[in-house]
Amino acid sequence: MISPAAQAAGLILWLLVLKVLQVALWPTLSNTFGRFAYPVSYPLSFLLFGGISWYLGLVRLPVQAAVIPFLLIIGYYAATGWYTRERFAGVWKWDAAFLLCFVFMTEIRFFNPMISYAEKFMDHAFLASVMRLPVVAPADPWFAGGTLGVYYYLGHWMMGG
Repeated sequence: MISPAAQAAGLILWLLVLKVLQVALWPTLSNTFGRFAYPVSYPLSFLLFGGISWYLGLVRLPVQAAVIPFLLIIGYYAATGWYTRERFAGVWKWDAAFLLCFVFMTEIRFFNPMISYAEKFMDHAFLASVMRLPVVAPADPWFAGGTLGVYYYLGHWMMGG
């Protein structure tokens, strides 16, 4: 059993990773989306991170390396002076909206952590398979020697890879 302190640390680390991904993609999207680039960069950065990690798993490279392009982008825009106090001044509302939704969903899982309802056992098996060995295609937990089709595991990959 994982201690509550370790779970809290993991949650905070996950929020920090999401923030790094989001801040990295924000300047790139600013020309296209204008003042909405900041909130749009939340889901797009997560999807891009999932896609990059999937391709890394496909070629049997460490999926954690998917964060490297985002760090390079942050380094480039930081070197050019794009990140300024003025740019971050008005975006706290978007962070508050994100955190409100995140805390709400975390609270739901906190009060009902059980694996129950519908396909939760299958979801847990797929997620565990992806987390144990993050390669494409992950092992099928129900069929020894088989692999999962992309239809079944892409969402699990993005959460566990």
